[in-house]
This record gives sequence, C-alpha cells and structure tokens, in this order.
Amino acid sequence: RIVERSADSIIILSTDGIILYANSAASRLSGYKIDEIIGRSIFDFLSDESRVFALDNFRKKLSGIEVAEPYDVTLVRKDGGVRHVEISSHLDVFKGGREVFVMAHDVTNHRLAEREIRHRLELERLISSVSSRMVSHSEIDKNIGSSLADMGRASGAGRAYLFLMDEGGNSVSNTHEWCAPGVEPQKQNLQNLQVSMFPWWAGELSAGRIIHVTDVSKMPPEAKAEKEILEMQGVKSVLVVPVLLDGKLSGFVGFDNISEIGGWSGEDKTILRIFSEILSNAISARRSFEIVKAGEESYRHLVESLNEGIWELDTECNTIFANNAMLTMLGLSSGEMMGRNITEFINLSPDEINACKSELAQIREGGKLTKELALKRKDGSTSYAVLNISPIFKGGEYSGALVGVVDITERRVAELKIIEKTEELDKFFSASLDLLCI
Repeated sequence: RIVERSADSIIILSTDGIILYANSAASRLSGYKIDEIIGRSIFDFLSDESRVFALDNFRKKLSGIEVAEPYDVTLVRKDGGVRHVEISSHLDVFKGGREVFVMAHDVTNHRLAEREIRHRLELERLISSVSSRMVSHSEIDKNIGSSLADMGRASGAGRAYLFLMDEGGNSVSNTHEWCAPGVEPQKQNLQNLQVSMFPWWAGELSAGRIIHVTDVSKMPPEAKAEKEILEMQGVKSVLVVPVLLDGKLSGFVGFDNISEIGGWSGEDKTILRIFSEILSNAISARRSFEIVKAGEESYRHLVESLNEGIWELDTECNTIFANNAMLTMLGLSSGEMMGRNITEFINLSPDEINACKSELAQIREGGKLTKELALKRKDGSTSYAVLNISPIFKGGEYSGALVGVVDITERRVAELKIIEKTEELDKFFSASLDLLCI
C-alpha cells in the first residue's frame, strides 16, 4: 500500500531487465497502463542514448561493480513526449532469486529550469558583450557585423542583417549581413529598395511593432509583396525589429530562418529588441559626432536639435556648455549646470571618482575615453549613459573636452531585469534541489 501511494515510480526487475512489478506512479509517468508495462524490458521505455547508458549501469550493478547513483535517463512516454528521470536501484535476493528494485524520480521541471537558467545566462553574457563592443563608434561597421554574427548564431538564424533608410526615408538598403554556413548572401540584391514597395512591413515597423512571422507561406494578403521577396530568398520564418532614431523609423534588424518554419521565444524577442536599441544608440552617436566634425561654429547651432547629449568641458573638466538633450537627461537648467565639474554628476564612490579624474586627465595628452556611467539627476534618480570623451585643441593647446552622451537607461534597466529574473530562477532552482535533498 505504501509503495502504491508513492509519488515516485517503483519498479521491480528480473536480472534480464524485464518488469515484474510497477506501481501506479510508473503508469502515470510513462502514460502506459500497468498491464502494458508488466513483462516488457525497462529499456524499451528509454531513448536510444539513455538505453545504452542505462543498460551498461544495469550490467555493472548485477556484476557487483559500484555505480554512481542517482543518474539521469530520458523516458519516452506512450504519447511520444519525454520526461527526464533520476534512477536509483538496489539489487536484492527474493525467494531464492535476484531482483532489482528501481526508483524513478521525475526531474523534468528541474532540468527545464536548469536549461532556462543557462539560456538566460548565455543571453545575458551575449548582450553584455555586444553592448561593450558597440560603445566605441570608431569601428562601428566592423562591430555591427561582429554583433550580428553573434546574435544570429545565438538565435539559430540562417541570416542576420541590418537595413538602413536614406535621409528622406524613401529607400532602404541592406548595409550589414551575416550568413550561416551554406546560406546564400542576399545583401547585393537588396540595395536602394523603395519603401513604398512594402507598405505592410513599413507600417508595422513605423508603429514600433516587432514583425514575427512563423511561416512565410501563411503571411496575410496585405503582405503579398513582402511574402514574395522572402520566398525568393528561401526564407521560412522571420523576426524583424525596428531601428528607431529620435522616435522615427530609420531601419530594421532582421533574423531569417532558412531551414524550417517556427519562431523565437518571447524572451528572445526582448533580447533582440535590446540589441536594436544598442544599434540605434551606436548609429545615433556616430551621426552626432559626424555633425560635430563639420565645424565648431555650425556645431553649436546643430547640437541643440540632437536627441543625444552634448557636453563641453573646460581644461579643469568644468561645464561650459550643455545642449537641451543633456540638460533634460539630468533634469537641470542651463544655469544649474554651468561651471560645475563633470564628477559632480557621476554616481560613483569617492575612490571611483578619483580614478575617473585620473582617466579624464589622460584626455589632455590627446587620448579618447569611452565609459558607461550612472549619472545623478536633479530629482535623485539615476540615468545610465555612454560617454564618448574627446579632447579639444586650439592652436595646438589643450582647451577642454567634448563629451557625447547617449542615454541607455531603458536598455540598462531591461538588462537589470533580465539579471534579476535569472537570479530568481537560480534561487528557485536551488530551493527546489534543497527540498529534494530533504
């Protein structure tokens, strides 16, 4: 009666591995009725890989060789589903013959939780790597290509790409592309395409929506043009995320599945949206500095209309200019910011402030500095930003520094939420294991 009430599967085997007894839990676990289980080999219920491993352990057990238990096997249910099971066994003598008592504990949920944690950690490391790489705008084209390759491989895509619109927003071109081995590149065929050719696509992206097509052959009638061009490229399913600059559609990053229909998880969509935001910030920063290079006189007029912060410092790193975007980022008026040292706005400890001052001093020698920092707003809240700091020389003499500031608060908060969820899953899994040990 106790055995029948057990939540774990209890099975008695002959020395040939034939099932002599199985409790109700074994029936529930496998999906077979008791009379469908009795008389069959236990190895018939295992996956091919697990069958070889379990049979080897079974023979060792019969020979008196110590076996490390419990060990994991994959059980194939009657309905074709699989369950991950921990096996413990004991060899005993009953009525003059030897029998093997087996206890099978279903650990499927725990293994899935483990896999989820590993997946989250891998994505977290990937986003961190891409974010660090894209901070520098000096080699942005190379970094975009490397990042697309990393994201494409991680998502299982056959092709990953970036399209950018022209200044008027009338045409779009494939500027960067990565292809998995054996996938034919399409970049050369996708230049100067008229946006008007793809009204459904452009409408979805302009509204800030992700396009997630799990089966290209079943795209809606209004997406006829998009469907035709995707099928010409052999695309089975696609995920596309808009790239927005100053709130307007500037392009999109896409991931194609060439081999099969299907889609990405909601979590992957979030990660890809973060990647799109990183791209937006990097492209925006590059455009900002290209404007600055046009000349100091025109720069003063132009920077006021930029979405990125522009911050000018004197030789002692005191503020002598900040555009409207920079003032908004810190919640300050121009009068409240002028004359104050940059370190007053950085959310760091005294020791970290001193280290930062030492790094800023290197700017005098002609070096450049790129840092991701937490900035203190007037209301006490924190903004996260990437600061690209370059020296200003007049007549060969150092006269101060120009700081380009890209607000990455939304992206950083999203990253922190991913880390928090990962830690919660880790704690849950650890607590679950503790309960199992009890």
